[in-house]
Amino acid sequence: KKLVNQGMIQGRSNFVYRINHTQTFVSYNLKDQYETSPLHVDVNIVHNDLLDIEAFRNWNPE
Repeated sequence: KKLVNQGMIQGRSNFVYRINHTQTFVSYNLKDQYETSPLHVDVNIVHNDLLDIEAFRNWNPE
C-alpha cells in the first residue's frame, strides 16, 4: 500500500491588532491595554513571529 499523504498540514495564522476606531496597530503584548480588533496578516510577511513592517504597509495601505 502506498501512503498518499504522509505529512501533516500545519495551519498557521498571524495577526496584528488595530486599536478600535484608529489606524494604529499594536503588538500582541500590548493588545490587552487597548480595545483592539485582530486582523489576519499574510503569513509571507511574518518571519519567526516578527512582522516585516514595510511589507505590511505595502500589503495593507490603510
